[in-house]
Amino acid sequence: MESSIAQPATAPLVAAERTAPLRWTGLVTHDDATGSATVACESSDGIAADLVLDDELREALGLLLVAPAADGEVCVCPRHGVNGTAGVPVETTDLVVVLRAVQEAIDIPFPATFGDAEVRDRILANRITHVSVALENVLRERPTLEVAWHTDYLRRKLADHPATGYVTSDQARAALTQGASSTAPATPPRAGDDAR
Repeated sequence: MESSIAQPATAPLVAAERTAPLRWTGLVTHDDATGSATVACESSDGIAADLVLDDELREALGLLLVAPAADGEVCVCPRHGVNGTAGVPVETTDLVVVLRAVQEAIDIPFPATFGDAEVRDRILANRITHVSVALENVLRERPTLEVAWHTDYLRRKLADHPATGYVTSDQARAALTQGASSTAPATPPRAGDDAR
């Protein structure tokens, strides 16, 4: 078993039902064989207590500690709910973030020509497929992963399929403004360039 020592926690955690407050002693022991972690705690009267977390619960607790609820609000594991019961509803902030990712996916520049429209349509269809998969997973009654994970996955897939490779109407207008002839094609952006 390996152990790591860190500074003791000073901020109290909000609990759904608090019976006796525990304080982290600063010791965490990892068991590589089981993938669990044991967080050594102590009550105010000096009684030792261990919080044993499997790999999944350790990650869930870490996420709740990194992005805590507002003061006085109860933190609930989005994967397990309270005491392993059904998960909690998706937070409004999670919905806003996933909706922004959906907007990024479908709000791609309009094409300059019919030929460019075919390229844009293929790109948009591919991006909509990834949006559909992400939304299906987010809207499940009990999603297997958090909304943030599906949102990050969607953004990674969108980065794999950038809205480039065609001339946008804005680029064509800009080329005309700079003196290009209306019959000369604008140069399509290279992969990685912003098509807007």
